[in-house]
Amino acid sequence: MIQKFFDSVFPYSEKKLAKELLAILPEAYPNTKFTYMAEHREIRGHDGSAVLFLGNLFNRVKYMPRKERTEELIAFVTTVLESKDPERFIERLMPRARTSFEIWLRKQYAGRLTDKEGIEELVNYPVCDSLVLELVIDGATTVRSVSTKDLVEHDVTAGQALKIANANLHRASDSNGWQEINPGVWRSSFEDDYDFARIFVGSELGPPIDPAIIYAPSQSAVGAAAPDDIDALTVMIELAGQAAQEHRPLSEYLWRYTDGRIGRWNPGEHEPGYSIANLQLIRETIKQYEEQSELIYRQLESRGEDSFVAQYIATQNADGQISSYCTYTMNLPSYLPRTDFVMLFDPESGKKGEVLGKVSWTEFSGALGLALKNVEGFIPPRFALLEDISSATRDDLIANLRPA
Repeated sequence: MIQKFFDSVFPYSEKKLAKELLAILPEAYPNTKFTYMAEHREIRGHDGSAVLFLGNLFNRVKYMPRKERTEELIAFVTTVLESKDPERFIERLMPRARTSFEIWLRKQYAGRLTDKEGIEELVNYPVCDSLVLELVIDGATTVRSVSTKDLVEHDVTAGQALKIANANLHRASDSNGWQEINPGVWRSSFEDDYDFARIFVGSELGPPIDPAIIYAPSQSAVGAAAPDDIDALTVMIELAGQAAQEHRPLSEYLWRYTDGRIGRWNPGEHEPGYSIANLQLIRETIKQYEEQSELIYRQLESRGEDSFVAQYIATQNADGQISSYCTYTMNLPSYLPRTDFVMLFDPESGKKGEVLGKVSWTEFSGALGLALKNVEGFIPPRFALLEDISSATRDDLIANLRPA
């Protein structure tokens, strides 16, 4: 009872996670000093022996009771230790599917888009647009990403490591791993961290239908249906989405699998399945912009910069058409997502809090010209508008207004 009260008053934080790990680590690394680097969300050994990234781990343990959380942290550190043993390292290599956005976001949080000395790069392999395979060490209760430093320590090239990882996963998999859970709807029955990755390891581990549309809202919930079976696609998305609710999200994208190859499914506007694929694209875009916004706020806070970070918002009209918009208050320093429309507010109009109207992104960017700056390297695209706009630009925007 006392512990529950304490936890409610002082909620678990990443700083507390770091403190608990720093208490456990000396048993595994008695001769190494460790430092918690809050700005990079990691714990780093002074001798370079280990780097522990706290973002995913924190999300996994933050709601666990203390005893269960301690056991999980010990298992996590044990996995890091096991990766130092050459035989265990080779035996436990596995490929895991990740989106390019996830990899980019993790690099941003770790400060890895800089040339900082000592920064380790994690090992991943592009599969197609928006999708990669990352190399991990499979532990008893957790997985750990593999760095280029790990490969050097074990004298393994990136190409060799991928072949080993694929072979390990292949041996651990049954070719009859798909079940038809509804007419025309298939689901991978492994339900582990490598469900989606199996599709790339061998054609016999892929879905039993070809071509297939694949939905993987989490690593352990992967569904498949035929691209021309709209009813099955709808049911697949619903069932796979329900199964993924208790697991770490992966992606809302739909993927097309044909002859052992995979890519984003982007049917044309007049093709069957367009509305389904477009809705999933919008859902994924919303999710990515939400996570990106959190990152930007952290960066602004660290720089002491006070700017507005606009959200990506989607709406659907009476005809079922979906469009996106963000909001811009004139002369308020802002970071804007790329949307179909921009809702305009003007504090000088006498209608504070009221939307003046909307303009298309093409009209908005055309009026602002070079004042609207693309934030280099950001996924998805983000634009900075940090300076006051001129009276002529304001008049140009207002001239193109349409009702919101």
